[in-house]
Amino acid sequence: METKLSDNAENNTVSSMKNTMPQHRVVDFSSQRKQSIYLLVDISGSMCGDAIESVNVSLQSIFSVLKNTDNTFSWYLSLILFHQTSEEKIPLTALSDISIPTIESVPSTASFLGTALQELLDNIEENYYSNQDNNNLPLLLIFTDGKLTDIAVFQKVITQIRNGYFHKIIICIAGTIINDYLLKQFADRVDSLDTMGKMEFQRLLCDDLEYGE
Repeated sequence: METKLSDNAENNTVSSMKNTMPQHRVVDFSSQRKQSIYLLVDISGSMCGDAIESVNVSLQSIFSVLKNTDNTFSWYLSLILFHQTSEEKIPLTALSDISIPTIESVPSTASFLGTALQELLDNIEENYYSNQDNNNLPLLLIFTDGKLTDIAVFQKVITQIRNGYFHKIIICIAGTIINDYLLKQFADRVDSLDTMGKMEFQRLLCDDLEYGE
C-alpha cells in the first residue's frame, strides 16, 4: 500500500534533495569573442638602454589593461622577440596563463624586421587561421626604434600583410620616430611610446575593438 506524503512533507523532501545535490555554476560565455594579440618586439643593439626600458613599461601597461578590462573579449597573447633572428618567447596563450617577462636587448645585433614579419606570417597561417573557430582577426603591435636593416625583405613582406591578416597593425616607436614613410606603408598607426600610457592602450586595444573601429 502506497503512502502519499502530505504537500508540506513532499516540499520539505524536495528542498532537502536540492540542498544535498551538487550545485553547478553555469557561466555564459556566448557573448565573449576570442581576440588574439601578437606582440613583436625589437631587441636589436640599437634598442639598448632607455628604448628597451620603455618597451618593458609599455608591455606591463598592456598586460594590466587587458587583465582589468571587462569580459567582452577572451584575450590571447603571443610575444615574439627579434633582432637578426626571431624567437617566439610566448606562443599564443590565454592571458590568464601568462606572466610578461622583463626583456633585454642584444648588443651588436641588427634589426631584421622584415624577416621577423615573414616568420610571423608563416606561423599564423599554420597555427592561427587553420584553427580560427570564428575568432576576430588578430591585432599586431610592433615595438621598435624603426632602424630596420633588411629593407628589401621588409618591402616585400608588407605587400603580403596588406592582404587582411590583421584587424589592425600598430607600431610603437621607442624614441624619436624615424623611417616614418616606410612604416606607414603597412601600419594603421605609428606612435611614440613617449605619448602612450594605459589610457591610450585601453582605447587602442579595447575601445576600438568594441565599436568596430
